[in-house]
Amino acid sequence: MLKEKSIINKNIPLKVVEDSFIGNDAFEMLDAVYIPTLGERKNLINVIKSVEAYTKNIIILLSKSKPTWLSEMKCDKLICYDNFLNNYHAKFVNFDSSQNPTRFVSKSYDIPSKRNFALYHSKLKGYKFIGLIDDDITIEAQTLRNICHYKFNNECSLIGLFIYDYPDVSTIDHIDRFILGNPSLISINGNSLFINVQDYVGFFPYTYNEDWIFIFANIISGKKVVGMGSAMQLEHEPWNYNERIKFEQFGELVITGLLETINIDKQQFTEDLGFWQQIYDNYINYLFSLMSNTQNPIWKVKLNIALEQCYKITPKDLSLFISSYNREITLNKY
Repeated sequence: MLKEKSIINKNIPLKVVEDSFIGNDAFEMLDAVYIPTLGERKNLINVIKSVEAYTKNIIILLSKSKPTWLSEMKCDKLICYDNFLNNYHAKFVNFDSSQNPTRFVSKSYDIPSKRNFALYHSKLKGYKFIGLIDDDITIEAQTLRNICHYKFNNECSLIGLFIYDYPDVSTIDHIDRFILGNPSLISINGNSLFINVQDYVGFFPYTYNEDWIFIFANIISGKKVVGMGSAMQLEHEPWNYNERIKFEQFGELVITGLLETINIDKQQFTEDLGFWQQIYDNYINYLFSLMSNTQNPIWKVKLNIALEQCYKITPKDLSLFISSYNREITLNKY
C-alpha cells in the first residue's frame, strides 16, 4: 500500500496550531492516557513507552484477556481493564442513539464504549486532562510535550493530531482515492485525542465515525477544539474487510450530513427529515458515480456491498439518531 495523499479538511473549523513553536519550558503531565486495544498488536508496547514520561497513569482497555507479553511489561503507571466486551461494553453504549442500524451489522464494536469509559472513569477519578491513543498510533516525544505545554498554558476542550500517511478514513474514502485519485480529507479524530475532562460536551455514540460526531458536537457548542501537529498510524488496508464496509455506512451517512452543517451557527445538529433525505439521496448517487468510474471488479464488489447496506438504512433512521444524540448530550451522562 502506497502512502496516501492527504490534506486537512478546511471545512472543519479547528484552531490549527503548529507544534514546532514550543521549546522546553515546564509542562504539566496528563492525568491519564487511555489506550483501547484488542490486545493483539505488540505496537501497544511502543505506545506505552512513548507516553510514559508525559502522563501519570496509563490505562489499557482490553477487549478480552490480557496477553502474556503485556503482563510481563514493567511499568508502574500501568493499569489494565481486561475482558471489556463482557464486563463493560453494554453499559457504556446504553443510549437511545445506540439503537441504530449499525447494531444490525455488529454489536461488539467496543471503541465507542471504551472511549465513553475513559470519560466516565476520568471524571470519577477527578482527572483534569486525559489522552485517548489507539494501539496503532505513534506520537513523537516533542509533540506530546507540546500538547502538555499547550493545555497547561491555554484554555481548550480538545486537542487532536493529524495523520497524513495512513489516515483513519473510511473504506469508501479509500476507494474514492483509488478510483478518482482524490486526496484523503483528514481532520483530528479519536485515535489521538486529548480531552479537558472539565470542559467538553457529548459522548461517543455507537456507530462508525463516533469520534467525529463527538468532536463536531464540541465545535458547534462553542468549545475550543485544537489541531496540533501530527501522529503516525500503522499501515492498514481496511477495504479488504467486507463486514467493515457494511458497518461503516450508517456512520458515513451521518458524518456526510454533519459536514454540510458544521459551519452553521447552531447549538444542535439538524434533525430535519427533508435534510437527511437529501443527504441520503446524494450519498447513494455518489456511490453510483464511483461505480461508473471504474472497471475494477474488486471496487465494484465493494461499492455494491456499501449500496446494499445503505438500502437497509432510511433517512428517518438518520433523523432519529440525530434527535436522540441531541437530547442525550443534554443529559451529561459522562
